[in-house]
Formats: sequence, C-alpha cells, structure tokens
Amino acid sequence: MRITGLAVAIAAATLGGALAQDAIAQRQANFKRMNEIMLSLRPVAQSQGDPRPFMNDLRFIQDWSQGLPNAFPAGSDQGATKARPAVWSDRATFNARASDFAAQVPKLLAAAEAGDGAAFAREYATTAQTCSACHRSFRER
Repeated sequence: MRITGLAVAIAAATLGGALAQDAIAQRQANFKRMNEIMLSLRPVAQSQGDPRPFMNDLRFIQDWSQGLPNAFPAGSDQGATKARPAVWSDRATFNARASDFAAQVPKLLAAAEAGDGAAFAREYATTAQTCSACHRSFRER
C-alpha cells in the first residue's frame, strides 16, 4: 500500500510538471503569435492604412486576451518561462493588467472593423501601451 501511494504521488507530480510545461509552451506560442501580429500591424497603424485585411489576426488577439490569466496556472512558474514570480505572488495586479488588456482589444478590433485608419492607429498605440504596462511588471527581459 505504501509503494502504491508513493507511485501515485510520483505520477501526480510528473503529470503536474508535464501540464505546467504544456501551459508554458502554449502561452509562449500564443504570445509569439500575438507579437508577430502586432509587429505586422505596426506599419498599418503608422500609415493609418486599412486594417480590415487583418481581422482574423485581430480576432486571435481578442480570443487570447479573454483567457490570458488562465494561461498562467499554478505550477507554471517553473521551467523555461520568462514570467516573473509576481504573476503568481501579486495575482490581483496581474489579473487587473490582463483585464485592462482584454478591455482594450475590442476597441482595436472595432476600429479595424470600421476600416478607420486614424482610429486604428490610436487604438493600436493604446493596445501596445497596455501590453507594455504588463510586461514591465510581469515579464523578464
């Protein structure tokens, strides 16, 4: 019975570690995609061009923003992550910043849907600032 309990504990720890690593890999892939999208949108914003061709990419950012806190589950602070410990130790502030981002993205999407280059440029700048505000506190450089 004792060996079985130890085996269960080892299996649970291994599974927990694997799930944490999966969470890290998934969030890194999503952040990488979001960064690529934001970089591709920068010239559109700078030129106040038509952002409508990027609607699918913007919808990805919106979907990603809605579940952002869930991408940082307990235990995913170990391993190959650039997330600072404050993500978990100051969860209220982290969640507030994630909420700010999730509230900003629909404004960016609305400006893009309208094809309003000037509004899109403003919302792009605000979205980038919202991203940076979180990165300053919660991401290692």
